[in-house]
Amino acid sequence: MSFKLKTVLGVAAIEILLLAILVFSGLHYLKTSNEARIFEQAHVSARLLATMTADATVAWDLATLDELVNQAARNSGIIYARIRSADGKILSQSHSVDGRSTEFVEDLEMRTALEDGVLDVFAPIQIDGRRFARVELGVSTDELSKTVNDARDWMLSIAATEIVLVAIFGLLLGSLLTRQLYRLQKAARRVAGGEFGFETPVVGEDELAQTAASFNEMSRALKLYKAKQENLQQNLKDAEARLQSAFQNVTVGIVVADARGKIILCNAKILEFFGYSEDELVGRNVSVLANGRDAERHDQYLEAFASTGVAKIIGSAREVVGRHKDGREFPVSLGIAEMSLDGEVQYIASLVDLTEQKALSQQLRQSQKMEAIGQLVGGIAHDFNNLLGIIMGNLDLMQRQVDPESRLSRQLEKALGATERAANLTARLLGFSRQTPTSREPVDVQET
Repeated sequence: MSFKLKTVLGVAAIEILLLAILVFSGLHYLKTSNEARIFEQAHVSARLLATMTADATVAWDLATLDELVNQAARNSGIIYARIRSADGKILSQSHSVDGRSTEFVEDLEMRTALEDGVLDVFAPIQIDGRRFARVELGVSTDELSKTVNDARDWMLSIAATEIVLVAIFGLLLGSLLTRQLYRLQKAARRVAGGEFGFETPVVGEDELAQTAASFNEMSRALKLYKAKQENLQQNLKDAEARLQSAFQNVTVGIVVADARGKIILCNAKILEFFGYSEDELVGRNVSVLANGRDAERHDQYLEAFASTGVAKIIGSAREVVGRHKDGREFPVSLGIAEMSLDGEVQYIASLVDLTEQKALSQQLRQSQKMEAIGQLVGGIAHDFNNLLGIIMGNLDLMQRQVDPESRLSRQLEKALGATERAANLTARLLGFSRQTPTSREPVDVQET
């Protein structure tokens, strides 16, 4: 397909699309606006008839009702009109003879009215808030349908005429464009043949002229390609150096291995964690960094993933036991990811030494144990304190009821003293559990 034909078809397609949007949007606007107008007119007519018949309805003047209803039904577009009492009895009605149904089914939207050709609306007849009857009105939608159909036919004829004219002018424009593009085509072939710097004549100031000027700039730029390529290679080396610096200075240990688990690359943190030199690790299996059990399972995981594709350790972090060069074992967080380089599967592992974290976790657990003990002691002391309160209260009541000089009074005094010392003990236990503030004071150990 030639460029000229493509231009004509493209312009025609765009014009058809725009015309279709214009036609459909115009028809939609015409339809919706007319529907709204008819819908509003029908309700206004119903309310007007309700107002006119209100007095006759209240007075039960059926003759006047018939006259008013007949006058309303004679208006253009009215299919039927009726007055229905509050109990459903028809007081008066009049309808056309075009054979359409006059059964009232209220239309809440124009879609249902267009289906049967009748817009059914009503208006209440009420005085001082009391409803006596209602007006039912059927309005024809034929005028709306005819208006929309006539507008559609007119707009489609205009659109068809415009499409024919666009096709003719598109053909002329395509001929003009292809003449200038042919020169660009010849110049492009010469540049593709190695004539870097060849330029095509620039005629005019339109978009094609700008395209020709841009082509000439491209041709001149190709002369500088070699220098820019060398500059690009230097930038690539600099970027590689920055990447290598970040790789070596990151705070996480990183190991790159091939599909068989052979170490290809590692960073400085790995050497720090495990005590090896880079020459000692590169070329060896990654299992050298794990204890016997984890090393065996690691090899099994990689073999299973290579044969089945089921990832058990790929893409997730887990805790393993690392093995230092001197044989010392320590906890390590290990995460493995898969990558592909030149079609070859490789694995990149990130390792973090968990020794310090484990120590902090152990301290936290010990602190939590002591806190739990304190809470337990506090709970026991609190309950015991409640019991002591009851005992002390009863002893105090008994002491008030006996002779202060009696033997029983002295015995009660000793019992009260013992319960007070027990209360002080529970207070110190509560202070230990940090449920109550503590206070320091001298204590006689023998007395306690």
